[in-house]
Amino acid sequence: MSISAKRSNRNDFILLGAIIMYILVICCPFIDYYIGWQLTMLPVGLMLIYLMGNREMTKKTVSVVILGLILVLFRYWFINRRDDFLLTVVNGIITWVPCLIAILCVYQVNDKSQKLLLQFSLIVLAVTSYTTILGLEIFPKASRELAGVAVGEDRSNYMLLNIGGFDFIYAITLAIPVVFWMIRYTKRWMKILNVIIFLLFLYCIYMSSYATAFLIVLVVIVLLLIDYNPRWKPYIIYIVLFAAILMGTGALSAFFRWLSSSVESEYVADRLLQVSLLLEGNSAESISTDTSNERVVLLHNAWVGFLNSPLWGNNIISWNKSVLSGHSLLLDIMSASGILGVFFFVSIFYQIYKKVFEGRFNSLVANARIIWISFIILSIFNPSSFAIIYLVIFLFAIIIDNQSRVSYNKT
Repeated sequence: MSISAKRSNRNDFILLGAIIMYILVICCPFIDYYIGWQLTMLPVGLMLIYLMGNREMTKKTVSVVILGLILVLFRYWFINRRDDFLLTVVNGIITWVPCLIAILCVYQVNDKSQKLLLQFSLIVLAVTSYTTILGLEIFPKASRELAGVAVGEDRSNYMLLNIGGFDFIYAITLAIPVVFWMIRYTKRWMKILNVIIFLLFLYCIYMSSYATAFLIVLVVIVLLLIDYNPRWKPYIIYIVLFAAILMGTGALSAFFRWLSSSVESEYVADRLLQVSLLLEGNSAESISTDTSNERVVLLHNAWVGFLNSPLWGNNIISWNKSVLSGHSLLLDIMSASGILGVFFFVSIFYQIYKKVFEGRFNSLVANARIIWISFIILSIFNPSSFAIIYLVIFLFAIIIDNQSRVSYNKT
């Protein structure tokens, strides 16, 4: 073997090692608990070392990281201005690393290794799903409390049990189309393994008591069914139109009220009941349920903030937390920076998307498009700027898109 070939193999090993290290850190709360941001940045440094010998790839990936950093600074100024600036920047870089990995995988990792990397990632997520299910048997509210309430000893206990929090639950929600794709395009024992992963994801989402995740899963399953059998599409459209008509008659609110009485989770039941009360014409402030309706009130306040200053928002100079909901990325950007800010944010995000995927949204395979549709829904109803979520929408999506094209070309 030549010296250059040995150097290439060594570099490929460094790249795959760095990617695996990064995936383990952001997918396993137990591992993340024991390391600081300095060690989390280590895989990033290894990837940069790998890129040093490839000027074209360096330019492409660095431009993506810079664009991602621009969005981090945008969100810091308009939404998170009271947070520690240095920590915000570091976490922002870590968050956008999946874009860098996605580009490197397409250009530097062979097709077989891509699929193995995807399977490894799903197994890691499945392990955390299993430990989360076990942990929620002991601490039923842990996943919800990890969204911000859990601090100190409680947070330590949850992390040591490897319980996934808000970002993890929504990551596996977005990953449902990925697992479905793997079930269809793997063989024998791997197919059985992916069915088990699929069931673990669904049960973990159910146990977590996140109502929005539950609803996104329903949308994803409908879209997957349409992709599997396009003849069902007209019937789905008719059902949606019929539901829209029912909304004006009160029947839809009655349906959500019935559904809220049929689920076991207190949080999911109350979220469905709140939707029912809103459909009945009740104001956000007047809604009273067993659990807090603070989310509804905060979303309403952010919407009012946007209406008060729709062009450039409320936080362009001074910073006012009361105009932020903390529960909707899109609504918070609208309220904080107005239509101009939304246009800027979406434009930069789309530039990153184009650099990673190098194609139009419609050119993606169906499962990859469903991932992004789910991400858009998530961004409307919840925060969505997390490394593990970007891992799914960028790395997972581009791998299944690339694998589908490779399979198509072979046929």
